[in-house]
Amino acid sequence: MFPVSSQKRYWTFVDETDLIRLRNEANRKFILKHGANMTEEQRERTFLSAADERLLLRHYELQLRDFCRRFNPPMPRSVNGTAFHYFKRFYLHNSVMDYHPKEILVTCVYLACKVEEFNISIQQFVANIKGDREKASDIILNDELLLMQQLNFHLTIHNPYRPVTGLLVDIKTRCSLKDPDRLIPGTEELLDRTFLTDACLLYAPSQIALAAILHAASKIQENLDSYVTETLFARPSSDILPNLIEAVRKIRSMVKSIENPSREMVRQLEKKLEKCRNQENNPDSQIYKQRMQEMLDEEDEHSTAAYARVAREQASSEASLWVRRYGTDGWESCLSVRNVLSGVHCGVLKSKGKLVVLQTGCRVQMKAVVEDIIRHMSHFYCYFSKSVNSKLLKQINTKIRMCHLISGTVRFKKERNLSSSGFSTLQIQGKMQFYNADEYCYKLEVC
Repeated sequence: MFPVSSQKRYWTFVDETDLIRLRNEANRKFILKHGANMTEEQRERTFLSAADERLLLRHYELQLRDFCRRFNPPMPRSVNGTAFHYFKRFYLHNSVMDYHPKEILVTCVYLACKVEEFNISIQQFVANIKGDREKASDIILNDELLLMQQLNFHLTIHNPYRPVTGLLVDIKTRCSLKDPDRLIPGTEELLDRTFLTDACLLYAPSQIALAAILHAASKIQENLDSYVTETLFARPSSDILPNLIEAVRKIRSMVKSIENPSREMVRQLEKKLEKCRNQENNPDSQIYKQRMQEMLDEEDEHSTAAYARVAREQASSEASLWVRRYGTDGWESCLSVRNVLSGVHCGVLKSKGKLVVLQTGCRVQMKAVVEDIIRHMSHFYCYFSKSVNSKLLKQINTKIRMCHLISGTVRFKKERNLSSSGFSTLQIQGKMQFYNADEYCYKLEVC
């Protein structure tokens, strides 16, 4: 219900002065942060004003509308309305100089698809975007959480489409209007134009719906005043009807006063924006790429340290380990963990949780042992001591740091500072997961 929703409580404002104040404050904060050492004249030459930002946002609102219209497969109108709400809310507290509208725009639409249960994959979504689709996918997924945070996770949107449908049904039932379906084209036209104004931040969906119905009626030379005053609000309180009439009047006035910025003006503002935008949020800048890499590295270090800690705790909890060495003497058992952790080691996690550690021998012997393990086990672990050269790790797969799980052939090449166990070459077809901690651990899930 809209009256008790987060949309009503947190995102419906008294009048346009509230919106202007918030937007001016977002613009002022950005300029103070990035132009602290500039004079007032330098700031005016360098940064966009709040009015400039509003003109630029008007241009991108048109882009958002067109993007939703030509989207394939066709999306429900509710997705369009929800995306507009997100876009407008985001830029109440953020400057376009901090986050470029072209990037936030597509993120708003993608999030709206999820919220409105228009099921579509990221690959299908970016297929509607011109240019580098892989880059667009990365931008959307990186900005999605940011967008939700800036919306305070208030994602449920009450659009005016359902109230319009309800009013049309009521008109067919309780009004003598001939062929009420004639109202639909005019209603849809006003709703589309309403989202190019701030009406959705100032008025209830039902008020916008009624304004659309009355606008459509006037376009076909029909008068629904008696329906509103005598049927829809037969016994209103003293202030409800006057307030509603005033709200409808203002909504229709806002729609009529829409002015689209000229192409030349947009071009100049875009050029200025490219110079003053926050490079930390620019996917094409080196600062942004470096920050993303640092975040990946930090996440990688945190997760791998956790995995390594769990592995060590599991190993230490075993009272004794059955250790096998393949050689002329056959299989041996009951060697301690300390005896095998001094060099290059391999281990297998059995289904019952027992860990069997294999001390490596020559190349042929090791290969035979591994093949025997693969035939009987679903998981294979290789443990390397700290003496393993870092170059060896890079040779295994250059994408290890970028993704925890990869497929393909795992190949270990001989290095001088490998242990003296004689381990030379091992090839295993399967999947590898990388852990980097006190000791290097590779988890191989055999296909």
